[in-house]
Amino acid sequence: MTLTRQLWLAILVVMLISFGGTCFISLLSARDYIHRQLTIQNQDNAAALALSLSQMAKDKGTLELLVGAQFDSGHYRAIKLVAPDGTILVERSNPVIEMPVPAWFERFFPLEVDVARISIQDGWNVFGDLILQSDARFAYLSLWDEARRLAWWFGLGAMVCGILGSLLLRWVTRPLDRVIEQANAIAGRRFITVDVPRTREFRNLTDAMNTMATRVRTMLEEEALRLEELQVQFQHDPLTGLLTRTAFLSRLRAQLADESAGGVKFALGRICRLDQLNVAFGWETVDQLLSRIGERLSSLVDERDGWFAGRLSGADFGLLAPGNADLENLAQLLSAELHLAVNDCSLDTKLEMAVGATSAGLGEVASQVLARADGALIEAERSGGLALRLASTGQASSGIKGLAGWRTALQSALQPLNVRLASYPVVDRSGALMYEECPVRVRIEDEWQSAAAILPWVARLGLLPRLDLLVLREALQNLVGLDRRIGIHMSSESLCDPVFRDELSALLRECDEDVRARLWIEMPETAAVRHLHEFKMLCAELKPFRCHIGVEHLGNHLGRIGWLHDVGIDFAKLDASLVADVDTHQGNQALIRGLCTTCHAIGLKVLAEGVQTAEERTMLLSLGVDGLTGPGIRLGQ
Repeated sequence: MTLTRQLWLAILVVMLISFGGTCFISLLSARDYIHRQLTIQNQDNAAALALSLSQMAKDKGTLELLVGAQFDSGHYRAIKLVAPDGTILVERSNPVIEMPVPAWFERFFPLEVDVARISIQDGWNVFGDLILQSDARFAYLSLWDEARRLAWWFGLGAMVCGILGSLLLRWVTRPLDRVIEQANAIAGRRFITVDVPRTREFRNLTDAMNTMATRVRTMLEEEALRLEELQVQFQHDPLTGLLTRTAFLSRLRAQLADESAGGVKFALGRICRLDQLNVAFGWETVDQLLSRIGERLSSLVDERDGWFAGRLSGADFGLLAPGNADLENLAQLLSAELHLAVNDCSLDTKLEMAVGATSAGLGEVASQVLARADGALIEAERSGGLALRLASTGQASSGIKGLAGWRTALQSALQPLNVRLASYPVVDRSGALMYEECPVRVRIEDEWQSAAAILPWVARLGLLPRLDLLVLREALQNLVGLDRRIGIHMSSESLCDPVFRDELSALLRECDEDVRARLWIEMPETAAVRHLHEFKMLCAELKPFRCHIGVEHLGNHLGRIGWLHDVGIDFAKLDASLVADVDTHQGNQALIRGLCTTCHAIGLKVLAEGVQTAEERTMLLSLGVDGLTGPGIRLGQ
């Protein structure tokens, strides 16, 4: 029962008690007063009439005239003149008339008026007795009107008190709404803080909850700094701050295995004859140059989703981008950043810098991709100056040519009948199925294309929100009537599209609660970090639908995981670059253990993607991971 209803009930009870007591006392007092007045009136009227009759002639006509005049002048039930032997000489009475007074009221407040009886003299002899009785029905009517008047005023008073009390209660409990909102947010793993109300009881409760939320946020921020330090220690070059060769190649392998990445674009740049430069200018100058290159490349990738930069050897630098990036533009960006870094250091010499770049598709071997880029780099190095070369791609060429061709093909292909979902298991610690990870397949020119083959073109044409909606519809259709749990991916473009979010909510609103509860939605960590406001809005909109919301590829922005404290997601999926060879990589083991501890502290499940071997699986489970997926995962393992 709400506080408002309790208030109304309390007011009703109080007013009923007050009305009952007041009405009872008032009516009893009025009844007693009326009883006394009627008794006195009876005695006075009887005495006056008896005196008149005693002094008048005693013939029948005179007696009837005087008794009738008295009877007509008041409200009497009866007036009788009785002879000493009991004979009725004169009698006037009123018939019983129904009055608008309930019988229960008359029984509850009985009014018995005393009958006045006075003797009439005829000289020294008793002529007879005069009996006079007032009519109490009009007194009952008066009492009943008084009771209704009291009830009306008390009812009006209760209504006014109830309305004023409700308004006052709403004003007083307004801070409670914020407390409830905070409690619900904490229950949904969003550790937010709210303004402290002025009401003492609410203030104490809010202070305690704010303290808890602040401690969680502080814990996440401190853990983020610790994990970032570990990541820098194990994965970053101490001089340039870029990824080490091992960490960079792990990112490359993870991108090549990820359908949602749509392949990769890889550029490899080199400062030619760096050893000679070291001799000519000294190691301090060369270190300054390398550090400046690291700063410029770090700034470049920080501005772009899914881009990574690394130092692969003393003079070699790599730049990795998703499949929708333009390869030639990528190579030119790397060449420009190397050139600008040299200019920033004002070296009095002409340096030669070479860049080689190549594209790679889903499932290619990282060593082959690296070999192609290295071959293009060597060719560019032979040309001298600031040369760059693009290597032939390792992907099978498509029959669709150019952006215009892909626009035509995709516009006709992105229809419900041309979209279906593949299925890969995500299992829990016991090997039981948690849900099915379902990347999209699109039929183009009667051939089913994987996500990796089409996503670069879909992204370049701005069709990702449209594709994501088709995937959502297909997933919901697969959930209806079947005991399945399906996970789908969403892009950052869809996250930032308000029309897409509205249509997403509308589609989920049309589904049964059981269907929505078996839907898992994954968003890239980079998209969530770069568009945090939009991601929080999406999570808030989806929470009432009870579908599972999470981030994938967690681990590329460990210094920013403090944002997890007030988002309200359900799970986090570790990036495949952290998972690869984790059984032999102590640095990644420390990072994963820290991430599991942090996520578990705020109630998140931790999943690992890209698991290849049984050794990786065993190590991940020992580090605290809750779920696994990848080529090396099968149901029941």
